[in-house]
Amino acid sequence: MIPGAGVVAGPLASKLAASLVSEGEIEAEQVEAQLFGVNEALPEIEETEQGHEAALTEELAYEAGQVESEDEAAALVSSTLPITVAVMGAARIVRPVMPTLTQANARVARVLIAQGGRDGRRLLATMPRIQRRALGMMRAARRHGRPITGPLAVRAMQAATQRVLGDPGQVARAVERSTMLRRRTAPYNPRRVDASRRYSPLGY
Repeated sequence: MIPGAGVVAGPLASKLAASLVSEGEIEAEQVEAQLFGVNEALPEIEETEQGHEAALTEELAYEAGQVESEDEAAALVSSTLPITVAVMGAARIVRPVMPTLTQANARVARVLIAQGGRDGRRLLATMPRIQRRALGMMRAARRHGRPITGPLAVRAMQAATQRVLGDPGQVARAVERSTMLRRRTAPYNPRRVDASRRYSPLGY
């Protein structure tokens, strides 16, 4: 059982059309492949502003899982959202619902922090992946003529959370990517433990 996943995802996730969920996931995966390559164990950062901004979100999410303060962890995760919005080219469509999306993002982070213990903190590394999928779903909804409303933003975040946290493979890959990217930008610290090896509740 992934700490906090059931509480975060909630029943509303199923109300987002399956086609939008699938289309949004595919778009997010394509963006990730462009920015980081297809090998998540050995990510390569695209030498563009978009690539470096995406890498920054991964590094901030990794750090959120390492800090002692819950408030600091939540603040680090919150700081990743506007960057991810820019990376996904979604600034224009989410502008009217950004406060709602920010609250939904913060709720996911807070549940992982409060209910997941140390393992939940490590799951914060999945937040950029969750955000990209939620934004992909919102972009898909816009392409299909759906108005981008606060409730749709919440459902997209819930659906993305459920899809990522409900898949141990996605969780492990997200943690591995953020860990590898962080190691590239910071010297080795023996107090930092490879998160991808410490997922005993998930079997990793």
